Amino acid sequence: MAKYIFKKRVMKNESVKNIRLTTATVADYPLIQNMARFYIYDILRYCGFESDEYDWTLPRDGLYEADDYKKYFIETDRTAY
Repeated sequence: MAKYIFKKRVMKNESVKNIRLTTATVADYPLIQNMARFYIYDILRYCGFESDEYDWTLPRDGLYEADDYKKYFIETDRTAY
């Protein structure tokens, strides 16, 4: 099993101090679902999972499948940000 080490990076950008979390609404669901696809694409490259061994080949339509995040918008014990 491969072992991955992630280094903690310290950001020195002053604008980081001004970040606000806001609650997402169901209207934001399509945006977040699409962003998850890009996250999968990026993390696959970073972790080196581009081979057929992991069945992470690029789909014919070019869109990786992501978990369905709708539960964070519709289940009362969850909150999407």
